[in-house]
Amino acid sequence: MGEYYITDSIPATILGMLRSPEETFRLLRTKEVEDAVPVLLVSLAVFAFGSTFFLGLIASSAGASDYPSLSGLADLGTLIFVAFEMMIFGVILAAITGVLLHFVAYYEGFDEDISQSLKVAGYSAAPYAVGGVIPFFGIIIAPLWCVYLQYTGMRETCYMEPDQAVVTVLVPAAVFAVLFIIMTMLGGDNFSIFGGA
Repeated sequence: MGEYYITDSIPATILGMLRSPEETFRLLRTKEVEDAVPVLLVSLAVFAFGSTFFLGLIASSAGASDYPSLSGLADLGTLIFVAFEMMIFGVILAAITGVLLHFVAYYEGFDEDISQSLKVAGYSAAPYAVGGVIPFFGIIIAPLWCVYLQYTGMRETCYMEPDQAVVTVLVPAAVFAVLFIIMTMLGGDNFSIFGGA
């Protein structure tokens, strides 16, 4: 893969992250954090709208009396609202991930600018683009793939040793895993950012 192929367009950057993350992160090292935002937004948009499309298909075929929680997703307006809510939530999580990556890296002795960690978090959302195209893939595999991309990004962008990159990436992953477990225990209504669809 040539340098032009990997870094000069959003789809090419997403493909580069999926096919050759080490090389892609090396080539993107000099890019600004603002360059990662379109990749993040496109990946999250594909995931959000793809996932809600498949949820809408399931909801429209499910009986309202049998599955009352799915019946609200049969409405197109609700699906669009949920998709935008998923995108906003994803952007917030990516920003928090970038900040956590920066603080853990700083604790480990790396004094890179926070923009490097935010950039790694933004580009690491690329697997969600695939997750939105393949039903139910995103909810299971994409987050794990993102953690791998964060590991690779911290190694290549901040020149970390592998063991340091593992610690740096596992701290935010553990924080989000605990928060997910807490939210799941509290109930499904707590997943809505805006108080329910």
